[in-house]
Amino acid sequence: MKKAILFCLLIGFPTFAHASLIQEFEVLNGELSREFDSNNNYYSVDLNEGEDTMEYTYKLANEQDTIEENKEKDKVILTVSSDTEKEKYVFYINRKEVKKVMKEIKEEEEEQRIIPHLKYYVGGGCLLSILLLFKIIVIGFKK
Repeated sequence: MKKAILFCLLIGFPTFAHASLIQEFEVLNGELSREFDSNNNYYSVDLNEGEDTMEYTYKLANEQDTIEENKEKDKVILTVSSDTEKEKYVFYINRKEVKKVMKEIKEEEEEQRIIPHLKYYVGGGCLLSILLLFKIIVIGFKK
């Protein structure tokens, strides 16, 4: 019986040693590509419209572990460390570009509103120049 217990402990030991994990993870301003599972290390995150950085909460499997957060423009890397191990989770960020596209369209519309007024000023200036030249030519011929 002692041999069976010892065998079970030895077989179960690797699972206990792999304790540097994120137990729970939630994105507050977006959506994960799939449900969080501490055994999956790579995720895609779709941020809500207008959001630029990922906001999140997590719970470590072992409270003595530490977590290092590395936030880059297009990804967030969380590294969980225990005394003996490190586990890395990578979250690739996808931003919705709808707002940016709408802003560009709005800027184009503003440019189009300005340009027609500019046409009137240029057209009016040309007309005045032509009339002035016509008057000079006509007055010049009368003398």
